[in-house]
Order: sequence, then structure tokens, then C-alpha cells
Amino acid sequence: LVAALLTAGTWWGLDSYRQHRDYYTDDRQLRRTGPGRECVGVTAEAYPFAPGLEDVLGRIASENRDARHSGKPVVSVAVVMPYTARDPGAAMTKELIRHSLQGAYVAQHAHNHGPGTGDTAVQLLFANVGEDLSHWPPVTGALTARRGGEAPVVAAIGFPNSDDATLAAVREGLGPARIP
Repeated sequence: LVAALLTAGTWWGLDSYRQHRDYYTDDRQLRRTGPGRECVGVTAEAYPFAPGLEDVLGRIASENRDARHSGKPVVSVAVVMPYTARDPGAAMTKELIRHSLQGAYVAQHAHNHGPGTGDTAVQLLFANVGEDLSHWPPVTGALTARRGGEAPVVAAIGFPNSDDATLAAVREGLGPARIP
């Protein structure tokens, strides 16, 4: 009996580990993938993708929480881009990533607190497609799944350039879901 329980417990533990080992977050929205084990996916919560982004990611996450507790209907705008730049050939530099996030935050804050806010609040989604943009299929799939329900995705911003990966993400990933 003890041997059977140990075997079953070990099997369950290993199975659970295999199902969760590649996820960075408890809600399983961000996943390690690729040879560099990059963290990709979509989340509204701040995650330390790279050093130097903590402050702006934290401000956006705080504004997201405020939007969700504002009492207004919430819509989501995805900031689709790389959130890391470890390799020299990365699609965006660390500085460009930071500046892009800062600009997105300023626009979000202006909408949520400005005179033209109207009856909606905006939350930003961190949508990391990888530093070489190659992880766009699972990210655009996750965004497509968020088109309905609470805080539906209404737009995607942040694509760094018009290369083949960006165009494919828009044409094949976001286009069929009608996400501008």
C-alpha cells in the first residue's frame, strides 16, 4: 500500500511539474520558450521581463488595477512588442523598449484621467512576442481569445517595425480576429 501511494504521489508530482515548469506566472499567462528560454505571452500584471523596466511596468500595472476598480467598463489595448533585448540582433533596443512602454503609459494615464475619458477605462496588456518577434503565433492567439468578455482587447500597438514577422502577426494573427 505504501509503495502504491508513493508511486502514485511521485507520478502526480512529476505530471504536475511537467505541466507547470515552463510557466513564469501562477496564472500561466507567461511561458518560457525557445533556446533562450525567453518569457513570452500576454498579461495585465507587471512581470520583470528585463532589468530597468520595473518602474514603468509597475506604473502600468497600477494603472491597470485602478482601471479595473474604476467602476467603468474596461477595454484592453495590447502592447505587442519584444520586452527583452539580450542579443545584438534584437528587434528593439533596451532603450526603445523602455521608451515605448513609457509612451504607452502616458497615453493610458491621459485617457483614464483626462477630460475625454468618456465612459471607459483602458488597461494595457503586456504582450511579449520575443526579442526576434518569432513568438507572435501564441501571443496573437492569446489576444484573440481575449476579444470578448471582461476587458476585451480592442486594439494592438507597439509593433517595432514592418518586417516579415510583424506583417505575419498582423495579417495572420490579429487580422482574422479583427484586432486593429
